[in-house]
Amino acid sequence: MEQIIAILKALGIEVPEDKKETLVAEMKKVFATTQELEQKKQKIATLEAEKKTLSDAQTDLQGKLTDLQASAGDTETYKNKITELTEALETEKKNAAAKEALEQLSGTVDGFLKDKHFVNDITASAVRSQLVEKLQSDAARGHGVSELFDSIVKDEKGEVKPNILIDEKTIEMEKKRAQIVGAPFSTGGGQTITKEEFAKLSITERTKLKEVSPELYDSLRRR
Repeated sequence: MEQIIAILKALGIEVPEDKKETLVAEMKKVFATTQELEQKKQKIATLEAEKKTLSDAQTDLQGKLTDLQASAGDTETYKNKITELTEALETEKKNAAAKEALEQLSGTVDGFLKDKHFVNDITASAVRSQLVEKLQSDAARGHGVSELFDSIVKDEKGEVKPNILIDEKTIEMEKKRAQIVGAPFSTGGGQTITKEEFAKLSITERTKLKEVSPELYDSLRRR
């Protein structure tokens, strides 16, 4: 993403420092990074290999079944073998279909959660697992992904449960803090600017803080 900013600069388009982070964030919503594309390619290659393996297994079973049917006659032994292979073939088909459905479901969930900000990766993984499980159950009937997601992260009053998501206000405060003290912005939550950090700010940084967040500036001065 930094390369795009450099390209814009070479074309005579200068992106202000306080807008670079917003530009990068918006571009990430539209464009995938080289690493993301490579991961998707690897995942597709893995799924295609697994699909081929399942297809080969089904073809092999189908061939054995056909051979037995042609030479079985009326003997009980061959009839039982045909039944066994038929059931094995059906099981392979069902497993392949279930795996493909799960992959599609996982992709839907990952896309939905892309713009959600969780307090940490453990919480994000737990919510993802619960959402996938709900979508596979009878509870998904008549309900969309968003509604099922809310049933996980919100209480009976419709309020977001604590220690799951980071609210937009906190995210904005973190962005402002990053602009002022030069710290990298993280969606992992945390405090905004502490009294100790405020005390270490230069006059220029305090002036910038007052411009971007006068309420925070005044509250820190009164502490």
